[in-house]
Amino acid sequence: MKKCLVAPDYHVEIDKHYYSVPSRLIRQTVEARITDTTVEILHRGSRIASHARSQAPYRHSTITEHMPSAHRRYAEWTRPG
Repeated sequence: MKKCLVAPDYHVEIDKHYYSVPSRLIRQTVEARITDTTVEILHRGSRIASHARSQAPYRHSTITEHMPSAHRRYAEWTRPG
């Protein structure tokens, strides 16, 4: 298990990749359970997120439901085209 601090952008850094957690946990300490294929994030012993493990350095894996509502609305916009 690896202890992680949730950043203001609601992601935790694990092996140079950023995984989202629910935005309500910003600035909280969480634990990551890491396998070759999966990253599970736990808060107070309960799993709050599960991501496929990525080898892409300095990229983000974000689950839409983890975003604050204002970010979610922005993410749903489409470019006029």
